[in-house]
Amino acid sequence: MPLPVPPDMLVVSEIVSPTLVGDGPLAGWRCAVIRLGGCNLACTWCDVPDSWDGSRVELQVALVRRLVRNILEEALSSSPRLVVITGGEPLLQQRSPGWAGMLEFLNARNIESEIHTNGTLVPTAETADLAHRFVVSPKLSHSGEPTWTRLRPDALRAWADLAATGKVAFSFVVRDRMDVQTVASLAGIHSIPSEIIWISPEGSLPSRISEVTTDVTETVLLHGFNLAPRISPLSVSGSLPV
Repeated sequence: MPLPVPPDMLVVSEIVSPTLVGDGPLAGWRCAVIRLGGCNLACTWCDVPDSWDGSRVELQVALVRRLVRNILEEALSSSPRLVVITGGEPLLQQRSPGWAGMLEFLNARNIESEIHTNGTLVPTAETADLAHRFVVSPKLSHSGEPTWTRLRPDALRAWADLAATGKVAFSFVVRDRMDVQTVASLAGIHSIPSEIIWISPEGSLPSRISEVTTDVTETVLLHGFNLAPRISPLSVSGSLPV
């Protein structure tokens, strides 16, 4: 007697539909957000700890293993043309049953999928093929993570190579103009074209976001980057820890 095939499921933190994209090239776009659970980083400023931080929340309650068909039904209830898949770190689940099926379902209905990732993991060939777009958000030193966990050269090279397909944008959260200089150094080391880099100000309060934006704008322009002021508090899909 054959063993039963387990249903396609993913671990979910929350689903928000509709909302707005918070940063990157599509900042301000109407979308639905599927926030998956789990992360391989622990950024000190993370404002979505419910998706991964067992020291602050009870993850057995905060994270729910859900059928992919039910995830999609809720996400698409507002008829979005764009679905952002974020986290935590969503690529931790790219080999889970249901991941490919979720992307295939969206493609079949002409709904764009945008995966927000911290850039430490390499997408599988299937993920790279099925996703419409990736927003890669490597973390800088103010995340509190050591360099060797947040910046992985092999993964960054893979993302830079995939960027040649037009599917990748990079998004960096910065505190000041020195952080923008750091981004410029990383772009040079890893051959990331400046035109696919978006800079977003760190902060949760409008006054802080405005302050950082004013400080970094000239340096952003100097290096040929794009500026994407973060949309707060409506967005839950920005490059916080994705």
